[in-house]
Amino acid sequence: MRNTRVRELVARLLAEHPDVASVDREVDLGDKGRVQRVTCTDGVVIDLLVTSTSPPGGDDHRKPERIVTKTRAQQEGGAPAGTPPSAQPEFSR
Repeated sequence: MRNTRVRELVARLLAEHPDVASVDREVDLGDKGRVQRVTCTDGVVIDLLVTSTSPPGGDDHRKPERIVTKTRAQQEGGAPAGTPPSAQPEFSR
């Protein structure tokens, strides 16, 4: 999942929490980066910095993101990375 989609997901989930007053999605901290600023109903403010990495030769951001779902992975012959063995189709006890 690319950084943009992670940030959108985090902001949406936090905004739904009853103890969160607001989520500012783009707060620029200059050379420290851009953060999501979460303000809680009790006045606590938390800055979240979402970073991303990919392996050498990995994700090419010039191309559209390839979103893998369980169904798509099974159609292509394998389970998504990180799927526990018990959830993989070829697993047998």
